[in-house]
Parts: sequence; structure tokens; C-alpha cells
Amino acid sequence: FAAPIGGFNYGSVPGERRTTVMFQRIPASISVDSLRHALDEAGLAGRYDAVYVPTNRGVKSGSQTALVNFAYPEDAVRCMRVFSANRALGGAAVTVEYSYGQGAAFVIACAQKAAAGATRRHRRAKLGES
Repeated sequence: FAAPIGGFNYGSVPGERRTTVMFQRIPASISVDSLRHALDEAGLAGRYDAVYVPTNRGVKSGSQTALVNFAYPEDAVRCMRVFSANRALGGAAVTVEYSYGQGAAFVIACAQKAAAGATRRHRRAKLGES
């Protein structure tokens, strides 16, 4: 087992099956492409199969969350270890932990749900509704 980082042991856990992590407190300016670039730079290129970063149009400041699904549990552990060791993302210290939902299908469903909600909001805005 690896030494605990921030009170949580990010080492290999026998039988661990979780592959989806949630980045918290990332700057609103972070896009899917910039998160993918950061993952690739951290040595995780080709190790993930789904990335979702909500688009907060009109939001210039603040923070948000993002979801990343990895092919293998070991890659999720590595991501948490790398980014929780005070690695900045977009100039901000981020928190990375297991997501409550797991799997690429979960990440994709979150993205599809957000896209459907954005379409409804856009339609209401055009009609002058709230």
C-alpha cells in the first residue's frame, strides 16, 4: 500500500472496481480539451474513455466539477494520487475522489442529461419563459 495522501490511501486496493473519479473545485474556465491535456501530461494518455466537464456558459468565475472514467481501477487510483498531490489545474488546487456513479455509461449519461437541459433552457429563453 502507498503512504496515505491527505488522510486517504491512494494505493492499490485488492478488489477495487471503481473507475470513475470526480474532480472538484476546478476553475469554470476549464474545458474538456484542457482537462484531457492535463490528464495526458500527468501520464494518463489513452487510459480514460469518457470525460465530462459541464459547460457553464456566461460563468466567468467560480468552480465546478468534472467526471473522468478510466479503463482500469488502477488508473483511477493513479489519477487521484497525481492530482491530489497538490497538482494545480487551471491555476487552482483541485480535489479528486471517486464519483458516486461509476462507468463510462454514467459519465456519458450525465453529459447527455446536461445537453438536454441546456436545449430546454434555450427553448424557454427564446419563448421568454423562465
